[in-house]
Order: sequence, then structure tokens, then C-alpha cells
Amino acid sequence: MRLSAKIAIIAIVGLTACALAVLPEVTRTPPGPNQATPPANAAPNAPTPPAAPAPPKRRVHPMSQLPIIDQQFGGQTFALEVAASNLSVQRGLGKRTDIPEGTGMLFVYPISDRLSFWMYDCVIDIDIAFLDARGVVTAIYTMKKEELRLPGEADEGYRLRLQRYPSGRPARFAIETRAGTNAKLGIKVGDQVALDIPAIDKMMKW
Repeated sequence: MRLSAKIAIIAIVGLTACALAVLPEVTRTPPGPNQATPPANAAPNAPTPPAAPAPPKRRVHPMSQLPIIDQQFGGQTFALEVAASNLSVQRGLGKRTDIPEGTGMLFVYPISDRLSFWMYDCVIDIDIAFLDARGVVTAIYTMKKEELRLPGEADEGYRLRLQRYPSGRPARFAIETRAGTNAKLGIKVGDQVALDIPAIDKMMKW
């Protein structure tokens, strides 16, 4: 999926845990003739603290190498690749021959704008839902695959004949999924999608 809308100017723009360890009672016996008497101030062996858990492994898509997040969408959890740079947004899901159930792509833009998507280099139908800066759905479509660029056809001519799918009003995010997903989940304009926007913003590379 490729973005064709203009973005004239992009403004780049402890929990302390306390645990009380209860040690078992120790029965002391007098030392034998060959045993040394421990110092009076010797402390019993302290329990070994548990090792700190390893940080979660970063999940990336094997094809795009984009990070993957788990996102609730229409009451279902989706593993979404996060396209949050100019290059990854332009590439989108182009040339993908399948979008497995429960997967898709989240497009992230630095500012809200009137977005418009097209099916550049796309060989399968794709569902899209545009979201504003608060995660509210502004428009939904099932975008249809179109004839790919013909031999000898100029890129400009190819672009001009592709249908556009506009966001309707300013949007900052878009979610692309398998064709038919929006209808299956009952996604509609005005729905709220709970995005972890601060975490998503950290992935931006515009």
C-alpha cells in the first residue's frame, strides 16, 4: 500500500518490592572436637535472590523486518506490523500474496492529515480502516486489487489510473487487514480503537 496524499510539512514534532524472608528455625549442636566454632557474629546463609527476568524479545516480521505489536481491533487481537517511516509506509503490503488471519499492518504518521491510499503493486484485496489522532475510525474500505503496471507503461500513468481511498477527514493512523475483516468484525466509522499511542510514537522514524 502506498500513500499518495501530501504531507507538506512534517513537524517532528518503580515499583519497590519489599519481601520479608522468614527463615526456618535452625537447631544448633555443639561442635565436635575437630570442628571450628563459628564466630559469634556470623550470619546464617542468606537465600539467593531470584535472577531478574530477561527483557522480552523484540518481535519483527520475517519479511519486512518491521516491529510487531499485539493490537485489539474489533474485539480481536491482531499481530500488526508497524510501518512508521516514510519508506515502510510507501512499501506497505505491496506485493504480498496473502495476509494471514489475525495479522495486518498499522501505518503511523507524525501528524494528522487527509490521507489517501492506493493499490500500488498490490496483488490481493485489502481492508483498510483510517483512524484519527485519538484512534477513532474515520473511514473504512475494502480496496480492490488492480491491474499491475503494464510493460512499457510509465510509472506516472500507472499511478494516475489507480483508484484512491481517502480518509474522509484528517487521520494519523491506518490499519490494513485481510479483505473482509472490517465487515466480519463489524468495524464502522466512529468506532474507538484503543491504541497505545505513546509506545507507538517511540517507533516513529520519520
